[in-house]
Parts: sequence; C-alpha cells; structure tokens
Amino acid sequence: MGPNTALAFVTTIGDVARFQRGKQVASYLGLIPSERSSGSKRRLGAISKQGNVFLRTLLVEAAQSAVRHDEDFKKSIATTVITNPRGW
Repeated sequence: MGPNTALAFVTTIGDVARFQRGKQVASYLGLIPSERSSGSKRRLGAISKQGNVFLRTLLVEAAQSAVRHDEDFKKSIATTVITNPRGW
C-alpha cells in the first residue's frame, strides 16, 4: 500500500477506534460479500459495494498488486484458497 492509499484510508475511516473489529471496517468499506441465506443454506455473493468507491478501488488494486509481486503472500493466499475455497 502506498502513501496515497494510506492517506485515502485515514481520511475516509477517521478514528479507527470506533470499529471494534476489522470485519466492521471491511463492511463499512463494502468489502464484505452480500449474503442471500435461507434456513440452513448460506449463499455469499459478490462484494456489497457499499461505502467509498474510490477507497475500495485503491484497496483492491493494492491487494492485487501484492498478490502479483510478493511470492510469499501469493503462496499464503493460494494455500488459504485451496484449504477453504468458499472464503476466509
């Protein structure tokens, strides 16, 4: 993540202490998958796309760049996807 992405993150989020968990920050930014569940079936869709479009785009681009250029990170993501194909 570069200085522009970090600045956009701090400017958009503000005081991080208002969030109890990282999942709440991800939800605030629209990075949590939408869910259509019924009974015992849980169906996760695409990211919800709520929140700041610009910051979400910067974060997704930073993650894609990390996966492309950092071999250790790429291996850890591949291991996670293989062991848990439906998500984290």
